[in-house]
Amino acid sequence: MKATEGPHCAVSAVLPLRSQTVALFVKAAQALSARKLAAVVVVGAAIRIWLVISAQGLNSDGYQFALITRQMADHGVLEGLRGDYFWPYLPVNTRLVVYPFLGSLVYRVVGDAVISLRLVSAFFGTALIVLTFAVAKEAFGNERVALISALLVGVEPEFARASASVYRETTAAFMVLLAFYLLLRTVRQKRLWPAGAASVGVAFFAGWLTRPELALLVGTFCIGTLLFSELSRSKRIMIPIIMCFSFAVLELPYFLWLRETTELTTFSQWQVQFEYPQEHAVERFLQLRKDP
Repeated sequence: MKATEGPHCAVSAVLPLRSQTVALFVKAAQALSARKLAAVVVVGAAIRIWLVISAQGLNSDGYQFALITRQMADHGVLEGLRGDYFWPYLPVNTRLVVYPFLGSLVYRVVGDAVISLRLVSAFFGTALIVLTFAVAKEAFGNERVALISALLVGVEPEFARASASVYRETTAAFMVLLAFYLLLRTVRQKRLWPAGAASVGVAFFAGWLTRPELALLVGTFCIGTLLFSELSRSKRIMIPIIMCFSFAVLELPYFLWLRETTELTTFSQWQVQFEYPQEHAVERFLQLRKDP
């Protein structure tokens, strides 16, 4: 009996040690991956901060965003939405709200509208490095591919330059990639997928208030979900419905506010510049200035 107990005791003693060793290797690999990602993020952030400090020049869109940022910081978000002083004949600011609003928050600390907006772009450009890593890892399940993807986003010259400029495209790119990441997580969820689908709609609404063209991607995401064969039929149908519903719940108050302010049926401030008659715009603008 003692002879048979010896090997079993040895095996029972070795197995926990082996599992502990594997666990230590996994933790070490995760820590190494985290350090590599942190190094990529630091390098990417340093490039963007240097570009923020050294960048020169400003295009017409950037000049408008800078004026709106100052208006929002000095008088509040609604006043910034209603009063576009670069194009004073329009009663509603045709530059969408998210980017200049975030710039107005930084402006209160920095005191320079252009630098504030460049810092917003640099923040989202740096955050895109981490988000790219997360999306690539979620999609391909390979940390090496994820690290290479993050590195390319971090050091690619043209993207780095855009990430430190007064452009809303970097912020919009972050919103789109965030929506895609949330959708990837949602289709893998077993219990919390309705909340995940709703969060995709929220991300798209934030993107819609950054660049209105991003709303077109909602349909693309819905079609992609419907064609995803690994999902059950009910989830393939319900995820797009919940995404669209959460987007619509947020869009409806914005739509009603635009209708009340402009007396037009428009879904975005961006449409106003094309649909608002100039004569009516002057009259309505003067009315809003008297009674803000």
